[in-house]
Amino acid sequence: MHPELQDFLARLNVGIDVDLKNKLLFLVIALLDIAFFFGLIYSHTTLLVEASDSINSVLKDLQEQAKGLNETELVDFEQKLTQNEEFMQKYKELIRYTGYFFGITALLWMLFQGASLVIANKIVHKRVNYLKVYGLFLFWSFFWFATSFAVLLFLSSIAQPSGLGAGNFNLLYLLANVVIAYFAFVSFSLVHRGFSVKLPFMVGKFYWKKLVPGFIMILLTLFVLINVGNSIVKANALAAFIFAIVFIIPALSFFRIYFINLVETVVKNAELLPDKA
Repeated sequence: MHPELQDFLARLNVGIDVDLKNKLLFLVIALLDIAFFFGLIYSHTTLLVEASDSINSVLKDLQEQAKGLNETELVDFEQKLTQNEEFMQKYKELIRYTGYFFGITALLWMLFQGASLVIANKIVHKRVNYLKVYGLFLFWSFFWFATSFAVLLFLSSIAQPSGLGAGNFNLLYLLANVVIAYFAFVSFSLVHRGFSVKLPFMVGKFYWKKLVPGFIMILLTLFVLINVGNSIVKANALAAFIFAIVFIIPALSFFRIYFINLVETVVKNAELLPDKA
């Protein structure tokens, strides 16, 4: 067996062993993940779906009115669209509810995912400074969200001048976010060591051969599970719910602990501490 693969499987076994020894804390993490995702689904359904359906009904009527118009008439029609009180009211409602949704998502993320990360660190490291871990979780959450948003703005600014099509735009943004997610995973796994902007990038860059296989395994496993779940929900919503509870949520909870343990093992073996970074 290839040394890198053997090392990867050994670390996976360690991650499983860590979870089995902390069944109660692992269950708490899983419950927090369930609360987060159901809160997300509920807020999406009550805020965005209803608002989108409302504005789509207005757009459908307007599209019917726009049929058969020539190019000049269509330009005039688009200008009059902003003067349509019903449309603008629904449009502003959609914008407002979108803002509410992102605000609620941020609160759910800070509350449930922050608590999950603190408990995961407790499982791996035993002694944890809860406020330090939670504070750095908030810092890195804001940092990576801002980075992803900056990439989006950059790609949007060069899309039209460079003739970048929608397909290529989406592909580039997806790839950029995969890289961002990798370094985000590393940074969240190092929060117990204290504040260091440099350390996550150094660890992610210099020890990628040990970390990337685990990261790819996480992405592929979640991709398969989520796609299976999507296929099931089309046939039976209850079965999809059970599948998510039994497979997807525990996988998310386990991978969080697994990657923290993986990064910590790599850093310890490399003796790459924050004061040396």
